[in-house]
Amino acid sequence: MRGAKKPRVILIGGGDLGTGCAHRLFSAGFPVAIVERSTPLAVRRRAAFSEAARQGRTVVQGVTCTRLDLEAMASAKWPQNSIPLLTAPAASVLESVACDVLVDARVAKEKLELRPPPGVFFVALGPGYVAGRDCDAVVETWRGPQLGRVIWSGSATPDTRAPGNVGGETSARVLRAPEPGKLEVMVAIGRRVRRGELVARVGASEVRAAVDGVMRGMLASGDPVRRGQKLGDVDPRDEPPAVDRISDKAERVAAGVVAAVCTRFELGCD
Repeated sequence: MRGAKKPRVILIGGGDLGTGCAHRLFSAGFPVAIVERSTPLAVRRRAAFSEAARQGRTVVQGVTCTRLDLEAMASAKWPQNSIPLLTAPAASVLESVACDVLVDARVAKEKLELRPPPGVFFVALGPGYVAGRDCDAVVETWRGPQLGRVIWSGSATPDTRAPGNVGGETSARVLRAPEPGKLEVMVAIGRRVRRGELVARVGASEVRAAVDGVMRGMLASGDPVRRGQKLGDVDPRDEPPAVDRISDKAERVAAGVVAAVCTRFELGCD
C-alpha cells in the first residue's frame, strides 16, 4: 500500500471490532473517521475508540482518537495525527463528509437505515447483510476458522444469539441488566472478581458475577440501560489478555476489512 493514495474510510461504530478495524486502517495510512453514539454501548471501554465520545479523547495501543464537531470535520482536511470521532447522525455525516469507503462496524445484526452515497465501497461486519445485494462485501465475525473471511457474495454466519466461547464459558461470563434504570458500577475494569461477587447495580437490583475471572469490560456508571442489555463481561481465562489491548477477534476482522478495501482499490496489502 505504500506510495498509493489511500481511500478515505468512515466507520460507523467504535466498539471492540470497529476499533480494531480503525486502528489497523489508520496504522496503514488510510484517512479514517468514526461515527458513534453520544452514549456508546461498547463495554470494552479501555480498548475502544468509542470512549472518545464520553471523554473527548482516548488512546488505544498508541493511536489517538479525538471527538470532533461535524462542522469542523466538514470544513477541514481529515486529521493526519489522530482519528476523528463524530457523534452526529450517520446520515448527516455522510451528507457533509466525503468518503470512499463506508464500514458498518456496529455488528448490530441488522442493516443500517441508510444507503451510502453512490460510488462508495460499502463493507459490513457480521450477519444482517447479504454481500452483492445489501453491500459490496461482508466480513465474517463468528469465532471459528472463517473469522475475518471476506464474503463477496452471500452472508456471514447467522446470529446464534449466544456469546462466543471464551475460556470454556459462554452466556455465564456476560453481565446483563436485570431491569431498566441507571447503572452503578462497583468494580473497575481489569480487576479480578469471584463468582457471586457484587459488581454493579441497576436501580434496586444487584448484578453479580456468575464466574471467576477478570472484569474485561463494563459500561460507565450513570449510563441508562434497558432490561436485558449487556452491561459487561468477565474473562474466565487464567491468563487473559490485557483489557486495554485490541482483541484477537478484532484483529482478524480488521485484517478482513483491510483485505476487502485493498482488493477493491487494487492496493498491495503488505
